[in-house]
Formats: sequence, structure tokens, C-alpha cells
Amino acid sequence: MLSLYELQKTFADALFESGKGIPEDVIVSDAFPASRRLRIYHNNVFTSLTEALRHIYPVVVRLVGEPFFAYAAHHYIGQYPSRSGNLHDFGEFLPQFLAEFPPATGLSYLPDMARLEWARHQAFH
Repeated sequence: MLSLYELQKTFADALFESGKGIPEDVIVSDAFPASRRLRIYHNNVFTSLTEALRHIYPVVVRLVGEPFFAYAAHHYIGQYPSRSGNLHDFGEFLPQFLAEFPPATGLSYLPDMARLEWARHQAFH
């Protein structure tokens, strides 16, 4: 039997690392297999965190468009999962991420705009 730490680590790894499964005996249910439950949870987490990023970076969203922002956010969330229980702390590294994100290399102003929006977000909260 897994310790609580091992269980939480296994779940978080499976949630944020695409393609990594979770042992079927970790989630016991007659309704859905563990892999399906994990996909539902994964979708909810990524949707919620993308929405949080949209609220923090509305100008970036308008500059790049919704589809590109959602694409970038998905990659960002996988690379920088939330480490805080406070959703206002999430998104700090998006400017750095955008500076290094290959599809955004032609948008040299984007990381600076994101830094400005993060500073505004921090000042507000």
C-alpha cells in the first residue's frame, strides 16, 4: 500500500505528465476506470488554470488570440504546475516561458507585456 505522500506524488505526476498513467488500484470504483477519472480531473485542472491565466494576462490574450493563448497555457501549465494553494500565485513564470516558447519567438514584445501584467496583478493582490 502506498503512503499518503507516494499516493499524492503518483497522482500529481500522472495529472501533469501527459501519457503517464496511474495504477488502477489507486482509484477504486465500479463506474469508471482510473484512467478515465484521471482524464476528467486533468481537463478540469488545466481548464481552471488556463482561465486563471486569462484573467491575469488579458492583454496578452488579446495580442495573441484565444487559440494561441490556450495552446501556450497548456504547455505552460505542464511545465510550471501550480505550487501554491492560492490561485493568485499562479502564473509568475509566464513572461519567462513566453520568452523561451518557440511559437512565440517572433513576438519579442510579448514577454515584456506579460511582465507588466504580472506586476499589475501582484500590486492588485
